[in-house]
Amino acid sequence: IHNQNRILYVNKAGENMLGAQRKSEILGRSIHTFIYSKDYQELATKRLKQLLEKSILSSNVEQKLLRLDGKVIFVEVSSRVIIFEGKEAILSTVKDVTDKRQEAEILLQKSEKLALIGQMAAGIAHEIRNPLTSIKGFIQLFKSKYKSEEEHFNLVLSELERINLIVGEFLVLAKPTAREFKKREITSLLKDVVMLINAQAIMNNIQIFLECESDIP
Repeated sequence: IHNQNRILYVNKAGENMLGAQRKSEILGRSIHTFIYSKDYQELATKRLKQLLEKSILSSNVEQKLLRLDGKVIFVEVSSRVIIFEGKEAILSTVKDVTDKRQEAEILLQKSEKLALIGQMAAGIAHEIRNPLTSIKGFIQLFKSKYKSEEEHFNLVLSELERINLIVGEFLVLAKPTAREFKKREITSLLKDVVMLINAQAIMNNIQIFLECESDIP
């Protein structure tokens, strides 16, 4: 509680927040003693003036306070006009938000790092996609020349497309996009998987037979 910037009363929580051992270290002092900088002091003066003129509850505002032990803390302050010991005064409720502020700063740093990673990922993705396009073009050329191996070329092309999609995931870091789902025929997907692992299976004396019902949705 303060009047004309002089502190008239402080509770135990206020003592602890301001780093005092006893009330006498705080009572009678100017509130500006505990406000960290001139900019914050000007903000407090302006808000208190408006409060006295309008006599309404002020909303929370962030302030930077300097404790008696020299430690700087961030607080949220709301104030209202009251009658204290028969005279008009201002009651300020102060909440320490230093931890919350530090967490916010850590999150901001993380978001800045993610933005940088996103930019790097976008550059890497474009560098990979350039040779990928050339490889895909040559595979399509070979596919048109060697019809007997068309199934294998189709598998290579589908794997190249999968690489392209994986590379596209890097671009999501740079610019998030909505994930799109499509209905696919599961039989053709299974055939591709079998063909993909068939060479490894043969090397291990394993044969894979795929049996599918004809009316799978």
